[in-house]
Amino acid sequence: VKLEVKAMKLSALLPQSVDILKMDIEGSEIEVLKEIKDCLPRIKKIVLEYHRIPEKSTMTLGEILCFLEQNGFNCIVKNAIEAPISIFSNCPSATVVYAFQRG
Repeated sequence: VKLEVKAMKLSALLPQSVDILKMDIEGSEIEVLKEIKDCLPRIKKIVLEYHRIPEKSTMTLGEILCFLEQNGFNCIVKNAIEAPISIFSNCPSATVVYAFQRG
């Protein structure tokens, strides 16, 4: 079965202010973060589930954290097993990033 789905850029969907943005996009985190870079000052918190998928991931967790910090966020990193909102308790390699807008 072939299904056609229309895709949109996330930046087109972000309103003036966002309280929390939850991301679980299986290795495409940095591409989406770069696409919404101009919207980042309007986002108060980001919860990002990071999975290192070598064939899909173009950046390491450290590079993602650096990008967020350079764009005004403080970050806390937890293993998914420790994260209270994660559904990946059976996936010990998953990491959850909590990013909070400074100021």
